[in-house]
Amino acid sequence: MRKRITYVMLLIFVLALTGCGGQDKIAGKSYCYEKEGLSGDPFVITIQKDGSFTYYEGSISSYIGYGSWALTDDILVLTDETSRPYVNRFRVEGDELIFISEGSTNFMMIRVADGERFTAEKTTSGTDLFGAAVIIILLIIAVLALISCLMAAYVAKPRYTSLEKAKKIAEDAGFWRDYDKMEKEELEIESYDGYRLKAFYVPAPAESDKYVIISHGYTYNRYGSLRYLHMFRSFGYNCLIYDDRGHGDNLRTKCTMGVRESKDLLRVIDWVYERFGENIILGLHGESMGSGLQIMALKEKPKVKFVINDCGYADLMGVLTHNIRSALHMPRFFCYLASAACRVVFGYSFTGVRPIDSLPENTVPVCFMHGAADDFIPCSHSERMHQAMMAYSELHLFPGATHGLSIDSDEEGYCRIVKEFLDKVLEGQEV
Repeated sequence: MRKRITYVMLLIFVLALTGCGGQDKIAGKSYCYEKEGLSGDPFVITIQKDGSFTYYEGSISSYIGYGSWALTDDILVLTDETSRPYVNRFRVEGDELIFISEGSTNFMMIRVADGERFTAEKTTSGTDLFGAAVIIILLIIAVLALISCLMAAYVAKPRYTSLEKAKKIAEDAGFWRDYDKMEKEELEIESYDGYRLKAFYVPAPAESDKYVIISHGYTYNRYGSLRYLHMFRSFGYNCLIYDDRGHGDNLRTKCTMGVRESKDLLRVIDWVYERFGENIILGLHGESMGSGLQIMALKEKPKVKFVINDCGYADLMGVLTHNIRSALHMPRFFCYLASAACRVVFGYSFTGVRPIDSLPENTVPVCFMHGAADDFIPCSHSERMHQAMMAYSELHLFPGATHGLSIDSDEEGYCRIVKEFLDKVLEGQEV
């Protein structure tokens, strides 16, 4: 996809540089003979845009030639329309007219030899300036279009983290632990549009009617959910971890930052109820994009008892404009151009990805967790969503924690907050 976008943009560049047609190469220009004209004056041929031409061989000549011109396959033919039946042929090469003696009658006073050249005079006429301005504008448009399409492709077709790399990160961070020894079931869950999601069901150490679906972040995979899986299993929850659409072991496809992924989550929720029955307690945990897609899913009022929302975004455009300014030092308007390009190329816009819009009518309790030092998705996103909630919610910021590393910074405190939240919102609830 990125290669196709680049080819299209290169075509725009070529069209901008080459102009609209061959006639424009010579029309409106004056060409001066490489030798002197009569009495040392310049011998000049002027090609008019109306299809006519004039030439003047020098001051001692009373003859001023004029007539019509035609350009075919870079061969220019000048036909006098005076009493003199002169017809002269030239080959156009860049800014030069090269005389072709064969088929030419030559001029009245000066005999031009085969291969001699007439060179275009440099002018700065209003017409030339207008043409240059048009080309510059076309080039600017092409550059903006290219940057916008590449930005859209960067978001919608990212470089995904491999399972091997994610496993190594989990091991180094101390979150792999005894995962290899855990009982688990490999699954494929068919989504709303037939797309198949790779998933693993990891039951709790003891029989339980409590379940949680854990959604990982952008470019990552199910192994990114292990840091939370251990916590929930210690609370007695059966865990389902899965690869988001296009991520992990799934078939590669465009990433829509929650537009289609939230519908996938809704299908996973349905699957859990189909598999384990209606008499269960089911909740959600999400990190980063996993948080965004789970909040977007709440708009459809799924049957879940709680949501743990870690470092999520209130609106995607806010994340992009923040990062383009802080990381790339580019103007924010590029994000809006990229959003339009994403709409055309990938079928969704960045401005349309707004999880916060799902919250005013939401009735599910949400616990917002965020690193106070997160400079990728600032904690202000969680603060805004917390304020937008009508249902019960909590907001917890972790000092010094950067993006997605709240639990790493204080695992004991993180687990305590989640446990207390669950005890509070599930107290007295019947299955």
